[in-house]
Amino acid sequence: MPLMNSAARRVAAPKDALDRMVDRLRLTFSTDAGALAQPSGDGLEIVAHAGLALNDLRRAEALFATAALSSETLIIPDIEADRRFAGVVSGIARFFAAAPFEGVDGRTGILAVFDGRPRRDFEHADAALLRAFAQRASVLLPPDATTPSAA
Repeated sequence: MPLMNSAARRVAAPKDALDRMVDRLRLTFSTDAGALAQPSGDGLEIVAHAGLALNDLRRAEALFATAALSSETLIIPDIEADRRFAGVVSGIARFFAAAPFEGVDGRTGILAVFDGRPRRDFEHADAALLRAFAQRASVLLPPDATTPSAA
């Protein structure tokens, strides 16, 4: 078994916690998938996911990018009925809900759930619970090596 240096261990533990949290999120909302994305370079990086293959989630970048432009929860009950996104994730998802967040160190992210069927039953209480999960995710993010407090 390869040994990890202390920096790798600090990153692996939060990554495992994020993966578990995203899976709990998916189960809580009875959706097919959940994911957490963060800005990285010129795009977004999926840093934790459950329920869908990473390549399938990458096709949803336009959904994540739209969610990142707002401080509000984005709920798309039927992706195929929304002109902005129809065809973007065909065969993968019909429902999308995402909550943007900002961590204590200023890093941002988007926590989202996807489902293969349209969902018109996602209510205000569900949006509030998604935001609570997003706030928890902001605390679980591993330290960023470029952030002064991570040194």
